[in-house]
Amino acid sequence: MTLQEILTTVQPSLPGWCDPFKALTLASIVIARRPACSVEIGVYGGSSFIAIAAAHQAIGFGQVLGIDAWDAEVAAQAQTEIPSREWWRIQDLQKLYHELDNLLERLKLRDFGQLMMNRSNNVGAPRSIGLLHVDGGHNNQAVTDVQRFAPNVEPGGFVVTDDTNWTGGGVQRAEQLLISMRFRKLYALGTGAVFIRA
Repeated sequence: MTLQEILTTVQPSLPGWCDPFKALTLASIVIARRPACSVEIGVYGGSSFIAIAAAHQAIGFGQVLGIDAWDAEVAAQAQTEIPSREWWRIQDLQKLYHELDNLLERLKLRDFGQLMMNRSNNVGAPRSIGLLHVDGGHNNQAVTDVQRFAPNVEPGGFVVTDDTNWTGGGVQRAEQLLISMRFRKLYALGTGAVFIRA
């Protein structure tokens, strides 16, 4: 399938909260920047991961590393409100992982997208990152993810955040950390924002 076909027919049907405009933006960053390595922290059902992987396939270069524990208890612990915590505890995240893994095979995206079932704290940051999508835990984990991965974003590379106004302020603190690291906020994107490294 072409990138356009994936973005219009596959991506909108995947579980997750990445709307088609954000998916197109992420894919466009890959096409414009041509990074050897993209990283997504917090994959869930793959609605943004597939867009990034398909863009790497379209340019015939690079790969996205998708990091997620796909563990309901880990996901629940990252929540700041009890209703969200309880919702995550009953999700069959292992099923989502296997469905996404099978989708990579069907779309012939294995060379362009790698899934890593692990907590982001346990994964070493790639040496050079062109696009970093931080969408894991929205508590202080977001700050930790920025601390660990954003220093390896190359000059001119991008960081995309999600759920800036999440209860507890974890994502806001992560965005402030990006600014202190000399990233510049370009524009809002959905519930998050796009930053570029000077």
